[in-house]
Amino acid sequence: MVEKLKSSTDLVEIHQIADYEYYQFEGRLLKYVKEVELNIQRIKETCDVSMVSPLPDSPELSNRFMNLYWRIINNQSITSSEIEVSDSECFICYAEMTSNQKTLQCEECKKVTHFECASKWLKIHRSCPHCRREMLDPNEFPNLGQ
Repeated sequence: MVEKLKSSTDLVEIHQIADYEYYQFEGRLLKYVKEVELNIQRIKETCDVSMVSPLPDSPELSNRFMNLYWRIINNQSITSSEIEVSDSECFICYAEMTSNQKTLQCEECKKVTHFECASKWLKIHRSCPHCRREMLDPNEFPNLGQ
């Protein structure tokens, strides 16, 4: 699907979105396969299915990508807001973010993550997961200027 989308248009932004979607999907797929393999190994070692951990959500392409794909494949017009590259997925968990979810943005690189994901990350690393700029967990160190 990614290659078909890229071959259907010369717009650089669409190629960037397709490549980004591919890498996000690949990351989710690797995470899923790793968990399946760990569960198989647990069953082989223990013969006990109660030791199996729940699988992450099945990897799938984002709604944004699928909508864009079908619009381009069906030769429908695309608006600039539809091809604007933005952080629609959390950089940490790869899940699509919605407008009603609390998020956190790095002041340096402007990457956006789920607030909860960022908080867990920052408890361990104390830096942006993308640019590695020093950051503090807002739950532990709230902004006193607000």
